[in-house]
This record gives sequence, C-alpha cells and structure tokens, in this order.
Amino acid sequence: TGLVLTADTTESLTIVGHVRDSSGRAVANASISAMGFVEGGRLMYRRFATSQFDGRFELTWLPEASFFVVRATADGFAPAELAVQAGEQNAQVTLGPAPIMQGVVIEAATKKPLPHFSVAAIQSGQPADRAVFREFNDPEGRFSLPAERRTCTLSFRAPDYVPESVEAQAGTP
Repeated sequence: TGLVLTADTTESLTIVGHVRDSSGRAVANASISAMGFVEGGRLMYRRFATSQFDGRFELTWLPEASFFVVRATADGFAPAELAVQAGEQNAQVTLGPAPIMQGVVIEAATKKPLPHFSVAAIQSGQPADRAVFREFNDPEGRFSLPAERRTCTLSFRAPDYVPESVEAQAGTP
C-alpha cells in the first residue's frame, strides 16, 4: 500500500485593481472583499484583501464564478461596490466622501446642551451591540461624525442618563 498524492491543477482567477477617492488620489489601507456569485445569484465564495499605499489591490485564488462584486470600505469614505467578471485585471473602485452626521445633544428637561456624551451611527442591519461609540466633550453639546450611509440610527449615551436613539439623515436637522 502506498500513499497517493493528487493535486488540483485547475487555474485560479485573480482580480486586480485600484481604489481611489473622487479626485483620483490613491486610497491606502482600504478593506476589499470579493463576493463570487453563480448563475441565479447564489453567493458562492468570498475573498478579502487590503489596498496598498498606491491603492492597488489583488484578490487571488478565486474560483470560477458568473461574476464578482468587489466592495471597498475605508475610514472617512462611503463604501463602494463594483460588479466585475472573473479575472478582471483593471478594476477601478472610487470611494466618495462619507456622509456626516451632526447635531446638538440637549437635556430633555432643561433644554440645555449636554456637554459630555457618546454617539454611534448604526447602519441598517448592523447589530446595535457592535456599534462603535465616539466620545464628545463640547460645552454646546455639538457632535459631528461620519456614517456609512446617508440614513442611520444615531444612538446616544451619557453618564446618569437613559440611552436614546433616533433615526437620522445626513444634511437634515
């Protein structure tokens, strides 16, 4: 009895591209994912990468699929997606600026600004227990933070207060 070794020699596919901002500058350290779909739209495969200093990324060892959706995310930018064919060698993903959520936190009883509080922008479908809160210390109760989408839930916390959440849209009071 001997040991039999076999190797899969089928060629794997690679998607190569660049992530840039809306003015054409490279975006380094963007998180890239490729989701491979087969006919009928069923998700078949996922692969991850990070863009380099020049915005270049490479997603390797991808199997055959009908098409891939490449998604890029980076701090300070709204996420972007691009549908590409398997083996694409020049995928160009452009990230636009993230919507900014801003406002003023006031105490309900006194109508005075709350100077110390935390805020999280929770996106649709995101579990609330995974929200990332940012602390603010502003005598006027002001805050400003980026969000992935124009519409989200803003969740507020402050010492000695009951947490509150409101639906919000960037650019509206």
